[in-house]
Amino acid sequence: MVSSDLPELLELSDVIHVVKDGSIVGSVPGETATERAVMLLAAGDEEVPA
Repeated sequence: MVSSDLPELLELSDVIHVVKDGSIVGSVPGETATERAVMLLAAGDEEVPA
């Protein structure tokens, strides 16, 4: 599934892969994913809290 609807992704995904500038910049397991963790990856932060 590909979506820019973050609440939908958090609800339906087993793993969220964050893509920035055409490359996967990180992944977050669905069961522990938060909006903050996904947005930190999208913003370019390399350290994402667990």
